[in-house]
Amino acid sequence: MGVAVAAMAFYFIGGRFQWTPKTAAPFLGAAIALVAFYHLFWAVLGRETAGMRCLGLRILTFDGHPPDWSRLTVRCGLSCLGVGAVGVGVLWALIDEEALTMHDHMSKTFPTLYDPHPSTFRRC
Repeated sequence: MGVAVAAMAFYFIGGRFQWTPKTAAPFLGAAIALVAFYHLFWAVLGRETAGMRCLGLRILTFDGHPPDWSRLTVRCGLSCLGVGAVGVGVLWALIDEEALTMHDHMSKTFPTLYDPHPSTFRRC
């Protein structure tokens, strides 16, 4: 969505896209770089992306603790490799019994729903 918003903003301020074989690779490279840097930005901050927070997801380690920024950065790099390898790293979740991707297994993290008010410790 970020790439689409950036492209629309570019178009509406007067920019024009010239789709030729020479310009396709730079446009694709810019789109991939924008997505990678967006995810890397949040990983270095040690937080989930804005979309994950909006959906109520958070990343935890296999021990159940929030990961530090270095583990999130490794997870981001591994996810780029998994997507870059024709999506095999992400498609792995379809056959995995825990529905985890390859970068989840390698970084020992996983996404889960976040409940800010768990019912386990709530007083009635």
